[in-house]
Amino acid sequence: MDVEPGSQGKVSARKKDQGDWQRLTLVGKGKAPGTSLEHGDVVAIVAVTGKTEAALLTHSVVATEQAVEGLPGVRVAASGAPAEEPLWTIAKKEGAGEVLPGDEVGFR
Repeated sequence: MDVEPGSQGKVSARKKDQGDWQRLTLVGKGKAPGTSLEHGDVVAIVAVTGKTEAALLTHSVVATEQAVEGLPGVRVAASGAPAEEPLWTIAKKEGAGEVLPGDEVGFR
């Protein structure tokens, strides 16, 4: 995943590989797995960061203290623990309601 140059901070995945190493999982605070997420929900963003013989290792995406030169917002890293601590609030670009495939969302 990376930030597209000249896109005002738009993040995208450019590789076609869709395996465990590219997956980000959103874990909604107080929501059962599989429950729809909505504008305003608080979530953990969980990334796969390593692998042992027995399991994949995961960490939460957290804000770092480093500034991002030329871009609004903060730099993030997949280094938070525990892996499912909700830190981010979902903000749909088009306003309130359920987050649907194709919706643009931000996290604050």
